[in-house]
Amino acid sequence: MNKSEYQTNSAYNLKPMELTSKIDFAKVCKEIRAFKKYTQQEMANKLDISLQNYQKWEAGTATPNGQSAFRLAYMQQEMDEILIKEKKRHY
Repeated sequence: MNKSEYQTNSAYNLKPMELTSKIDFAKVCKEIRAFKKYTQQEMANKLDISLQNYQKWEAGTATPNGQSAFRLAYMQQEMDEILIKEKKRHY
């Protein structure tokens, strides 16, 4: 990427916390939990966090730290891969 592309791309001008705050973690959590048919406690256990922290994520009053966000992204990737495989089977 050249310097002008770096300067004009707004995502690159954001600080890490600003970029993280643009992700709707509450929506992501709810979608994954519904897809996997997990309870909030099961999601908290899978993410290695407390139930209270997970509930705050779903409510949108808190966001995950780096390691927890990584675990959540991995769960979302797994869900996406399953959905893609199912879609391919239907065609």
